Amino acid sequence: MGVIIFNSQNEEDYVSCNWWNWRPTVELIRKTNLFNTETCDLLSSGFGDISEEQTIIIVKFLEELLSDADADSRFLLNTEKTNEPDDFVFHKDDFTKNYSATAPWLRTFVDFLKKSEGIRVS
Repeated sequence: MGVIIFNSQNEEDYVSCNWWNWRPTVELIRKTNLFNTETCDLLSSGFGDISEEQTIIIVKFLEELLSDADADSRFLLNTEKTNEPDDFVFHKDDFTKNYSATAPWLRTFVDFLKKSEGIRVS
């Protein structure tokens, strides 16, 4: 389960992402200040559109963030970067520990954004 991210101009062009990676990805997007809280919350729930112009800004932001990230880096739900491996334990007492966007996922997402003409999340 997760989200499917479509190229706005070509729905045959898409990438999918699980919730564990997607929600921290949205928290990183939130840091760009491109969107209001409601829009980010909808994106986090798997709904929304991002224009081509907005994707360009997101790409620049994520590329800067990833510039010093190793292959095993992860970005936590609070957007902090860690190189500590995921323990794959379901944390019932602190659910934020269950989410992290991996550097490989974020690089895949950046590559998709670069070739897209805006995206639709569903």
